[in-house]
Amino acid sequence: MGKLQPFNMVPLISNSHTIFRLITAAHTIHTVYNTSIEYKEPQKMAKQVFFIAGASRGIGLSLATLLSKNPENVVIATARNPASASGLQELSKADNVHVVTLDLNNEKTYETAKADVLKISDSIDVFIVNAGISNAHAKVLDTTKEEFLSHFTTNTLGPFFLLQTFLGLEQKGYSEKGDFRF
Repeated sequence: MGKLQPFNMVPLISNSHTIFRLITAAHTIHTVYNTSIEYKEPQKMAKQVFFIAGASRGIGLSLATLLSKNPENVVIATARNPASASGLQELSKADNVHVVTLDLNNEKTYETAKADVLKISDSIDVFIVNAGISNAHAKVLDTTKEEFLSHFTTNTLGPFFLLQTFLGLEQKGYSEKGDFRF
């Protein structure tokens, strides 16, 4: 197939902030590596377990959908409130998709999510932290400390401590298959 341009992905994206990040990332790849994004047909691979934090909509849901098309993949997709994520509920009808509740702003959900994951698999091959929030659209001078801390906790501290919680599962996948990457 031909080369994909970053704008071809826009229909999969749900907000302008994400579109900007995606276009910026594609531009950086092109600039730094002097290359283009090319589509390649997926290769047949051994069973892999994908963990996607933040799959209720947008990039996370699109990624979970794409990965679930290979029946060899096990896709563990998380959402803060899975019951309200209609696209994720529809996707969970596939045999290889499992939905787990996880809120990056609530560390108590990390261990519960890990226990739920262990019922599905004893290792994770690919760990994707896509979850995040962008609720504060106020001017800098109007942003409260609580709003700032909520964003910082969810978008910075959350992924770090989530990874700490799941690190043993990642290491097992890496040692057995030699292909785990962050």
